[in-house]
Amino acid sequence: MVLGIFDFDGTIISKDSLIQFIRYAVGDLKMLTGMVALLPTLMSYKLRLIPNYIAKQRILSHFFKGMNEKQFQQTAQEYSLTEIDKILRPKAMERITWHQDQEHKVVVSRPQLNAGCNHGVIIMV
Repeated sequence: MVLGIFDFDGTIISKDSLIQFIRYAVGDLKMLTGMVALLPTLMSYKLRLIPNYIAKQRILSHFFKGMNEKQFQQTAQEYSLTEIDKILRPKAMERITWHQDQEHKVVVSRPQLNAGCNHGVIIMV
């Protein structure tokens, strides 16, 4: 069996999907004011004082506190259906299509946004 393995952020898409998703979900103004409020967290992450998963937890908590899981999932689904195509890398999609045409298994690793989870989810295509 031949596997085509791709990472979602940075390989298949051209931008950080978390930041793009937050911007979609809350709008530009809340995104900007939220990032200002999160400067201590962002600086701590950049200075390697806190790990990536702690920074992401703080960012997600800041922007999505009070939103129930159903609403969050609905927003994420709407984002994936309307926005992801805008940031896909054409060459990566061509390569995925090539693997599929060759009847290879395609594996995509993507970020997992569940609270407390710091590992990716593998999607077989």
